[in-house]
Amino acid sequence: MTKIFAGLFFFILSFSINIGGLNICLTPPFIGWILIASGLGDLSKAIPMMRHAVPAARVLAVYDLFLFVVGTLWGDRFFSDVHAWLLTAGQVCGIYIFYVIAEGLIWYEQERQVSLNAAALRRWWKTLAVWNIPSALFLSFSEQLWTVQQMPEETQGIYLVLCMVPILLYGLCTMIVHIGYLCAFSDTRRLYRALDAARQ
Repeated sequence: MTKIFAGLFFFILSFSINIGGLNICLTPPFIGWILIASGLGDLSKAIPMMRHAVPAARVLAVYDLFLFVVGTLWGDRFFSDVHAWLLTAGQVCGIYIFYVIAEGLIWYEQERQVSLNAAALRRWWKTLAVWNIPSALFLSFSEQLWTVQQMPEETQGIYLVLCMVPILLYGLCTMIVHIGYLCAFSDTRRLYRALDAARQ
């Protein structure tokens, strides 16, 4: 589960720097999906259900690698309105992977009669699903909010300030949901490792 936990950091946290006009992401999501796919493969030895999510994680690794290369070389100039729908499709696939993880751990609890606090992980998964599926569409809408070229100069400042409020609230809520899921998974991982150590 350590690989999955490490992969979640790449999926949830995003740090970028700009070097010579190139926007380089220091925590590219494709590395996270590679780690998650590998971790799911390891975990499937004890929880067979996990193997169902491995192909989806590999597909997302390739997909996010493509976005990483394109985003680094061309930035936003490459993307069109279709980009928001592609991001939404990727997030739906990611939500499916996290669903398999939560349900697989609940199955493991019931099968082995142990406690991994997987019910809390499932609750955070539901919150993550409800929040993330429409998020790409919101980001597409927020980009349109910043289009102020056709507005009088005296109203542009007020308009931009009003636009910042929903965008900042969205970013704050997204951070809370992601950190909540990460903490729930960390707790489940700790309990799983303790059981594994006790068996040895």
